[in-house]
Amino acid sequence: MIDLHTHTTASDGRCAPAELVARARNAGITVLAVTDHDTVGGCEAADAACERAGIRFVSGIEITAIRLGGDVHVLGYFIDWKSPALRSFLAEQRVRRIERVRQIVARLALHGIELDADAILQPGLDDSTKAAGRPWVARALMQAGHVATTNEAFDRWLARGRPAFVPRSGASPE
Repeated sequence: MIDLHTHTTASDGRCAPAELVARARNAGITVLAVTDHDTVGGCEAADAACERAGIRFVSGIEITAIRLGGDVHVLGYFIDWKSPALRSFLAEQRVRRIERVRQIVARLALHGIELDADAILQPGLDDSTKAAGRPWVARALMQAGHVATTNEAFDRWLARGRPAFVPRSGASPE
């Protein structure tokens, strides 16, 4: 069995790379790609864990691009995750993600919801290879008791057309 679209805690996944690989092995996966959003921060650890688990690792990425005001998720496989040019491009993408989270938190404050942007962003501030995103805000809203689930956070606050939605900025798909 093959899984070519997974995320780790380097972006919006719930599992660290080693845990993701262990779960993949337990599920019978023989080929695994890690395609975190705008980061290759999980590739090295996932590659090593796959080697130990006897799983073929496919280096991947999910780059968030913008076209006509909407998100386009561009998946790449067999990438050179050590490429300085790719890493530089992704670093710019992650800076935009951090600014977007700050803008979302500011919009929530306009609606009486006070969240600590630095606390939400701390994993990405501590490790510049981690890509912040709306799921981090959704979890903070849930932890603060403003919503019961992350789905509710998106439905009420974070999805397009909702009060705290901030359009993404970034590269074009080209």
